[in-house]
Amino acid sequence: MEARIRKDRRGTAIGLWVLAVAMFPCVFGGVGAALQESMGGGSVLVALLAYVGFVMLCTVPWRRGTRALMAKTLEREWPEHWRALQSDHQAFQEALTAWPEQERERASWARKLVAGDPEALEETVSSSLEELDFPFEAQCRVALPDSARAFVVVDLPEIEDVIPEVRQRALKNGTLKDVRRTKAERNADYLHLIAGISLLLARTAIGAGPTLRRVHVAAYTQRRRRGSGLIADEYVYEVVFERQEVTGWSPATVDPAQVLLATAKSRLDLRDNGELKRIDPPEWMAELSTSL
Repeated sequence: MEARIRKDRRGTAIGLWVLAVAMFPCVFGGVGAALQESMGGGSVLVALLAYVGFVMLCTVPWRRGTRALMAKTLEREWPEHWRALQSDHQAFQEALTAWPEQERERASWARKLVAGDPEALEETVSSSLEELDFPFEAQCRVALPDSARAFVVVDLPEIEDVIPEVRQRALKNGTLKDVRRTKAERNADYLHLIAGISLLLARTAIGAGPTLRRVHVAAYTQRRRRGSGLIADEYVYEVVFERQEVTGWSPATVDPAQVLLATAKSRLDLRDNGELKRIDPPEWMAELSTSL
């Protein structure tokens, strides 16, 4: 509070000190000259004391006003500050009182996860996947038929929504030019993106479920059917990740597209131009349709 008030009144203080410095020749020189004849060398001391008195006359009222303003502000703001302190203290005490029970619940939940409780696993894995934040729309559903397997279905963004048709190229004169990208370039970037989504989902599920040994990820997107022109869901890949494989990834160096293509238990139809064609839905979709 004191720092805030001094900052608000700093302009007045600077003005007063500027005035005091500017008046030095008038006060010191004037008094010294007036007393030089009668006091001789003692006039210098008297002139100096006169200037000090002038400085105090300029600054003391400012200091007194500042202290008075501080006292008035403290009287006005302290009750609200004190109530806030009491409220924070009460909230802290309540949290401290509730902590043992919360800790018992957390420990009980952790024991269920380690033991492979299906309900606890599914809720934890689902919550972890829901907390993922993408810069585009992507929704997923999850089901755990047992403590060792997780099935995840993800609705991918359309390529038109995430991969632009043009890119910018810097010219020698410093300007930017829009360059149309080839279909193969866009398909390659889209494959890298959606493969990365599968790795992220698998890694998140494995991290949330300590008993999970395998994560099945199936992905679909919306495409316009040729002939009818209708928009329909089309599955583009299905992949199975093992825990040992997932825990071995290094986020700094892993290539999602290479992982997806190299995984033995992956099913996709990748054409020469990098486009992913439609594949049949996973067989386990019918088995888990009620859960998903």
